[in-house]
Amino acid sequence: MTRRMTSTRAEIADPTAFRHALGPSAVAKLAEALAAVAGPSLDTDAFRQTALAGLDPLPLKARVAHITTALCAMFEHAGWPFERVADALQQAGREWRHGGAWAPEAGFPVWPLFDVVPRLGLEHLALSLETLRQLTPLFTAEFSVRPLLARHGDAALRLMAPWAHDADAHVRRLLSEGTRTRLPWASRVPFLSAAPDRVLPLLAPLIADPSAYVRTSVANHLNDVSKDAPARALDVAAAWLSAPLEPKHARDEDRRWVVKHALRGLVKAGDPRALALLGHHGAAPRSVALRLSPERVPWAGALTLRADLEAADAGSWVVDWALCLSGARATASPSRRKVLKLKTLHVAAGERVTLERMFSFAPVTTRVYYPGPCAVELMVNGAVVARAPFVLDAPA
Repeated sequence: MTRRMTSTRAEIADPTAFRHALGPSAVAKLAEALAAVAGPSLDTDAFRQTALAGLDPLPLKARVAHITTALCAMFEHAGWPFERVADALQQAGREWRHGGAWAPEAGFPVWPLFDVVPRLGLEHLALSLETLRQLTPLFTAEFSVRPLLARHGDAALRLMAPWAHDADAHVRRLLSEGTRTRLPWASRVPFLSAAPDRVLPLLAPLIADPSAYVRTSVANHLNDVSKDAPARALDVAAAWLSAPLEPKHARDEDRRWVVKHALRGLVKAGDPRALALLGHHGAAPRSVALRLSPERVPWAGALTLRADLEAADAGSWVVDWALCLSGARATASPSRRKVLKLKTLHVAAGERVTLERMFSFAPVTTRVYYPGPCAVELMVNGAVVARAPFVLDAPA
């Protein structure tokens, strides 16, 4: 029996495009939102002038900080205590969620409202966390909650723990996402990195959450832990798989997906315990043929790989491939090795499988290419079973 499987790979969009969501329109909407709940006691015109001054050349996160500074200056100029600031933010959030006449679409434009909370409310832990809990459905408070965790540690976690049972999926996700040890775009919080077990028990109610949005965060959280403490991550994954499901209507397939996604890095590395937990086993292929086309790839062109494998015995395979790219000195560099998913499948003894994948070298902001010798490696259950070279030509 022979199976043939094909797939293609798409690159993500340019992340710098997000910065345009925090432009003059967003500043105007923020001013309008706060004026609607606070009346004339806030100088929203001055806020707009301050926020727009020097905004245009800034990248995304610098824009957030710049607009947040202007918001804080407006509140401080009005002489507002944080209790009044928090009340205004919560009111604005409620109006925003309920579709007030002035309310724009949520998303990046409201990010500066979130960052006002740790800027002005760092010593008002309970009120700050409650404000972020109410605001997070508008966008995500995962970045804004981290200064509170860094400052207050266990006290913050104790107040956040009930979020695992909140009716709103955005709040449940915030418990997991805001406490990640390697949260993208965010600074590290030593309190979290030093002892991941401070948080992992709080996530147990979420491992089979009905929301895929929440489950993905839980999986990414444990994947972060696996990079720094792989043995502990494997212990937690095993415990999660064997624990009774709560609530009763939770689905085991959802829990297993969380564990599979969480251990993806260890599976790529061929960790035998991770593979066994996920049910992958079996001998290496009896034979492997790996072919690349073309063997000289034009600059910004595409490479197609084809792998023909024959199973010696029945088993479960995780088949990945690694793109080994040339470095700036025109030599293949270990640091330029990128492992990519190909296929997970069950095979029968003697079964032949054909897998194909196309990879585009079109320029993207997330990866830099250099011309020169490169290679593709094919892996089955983490072990390299074939390697084929190719050359990426220089630009014309």
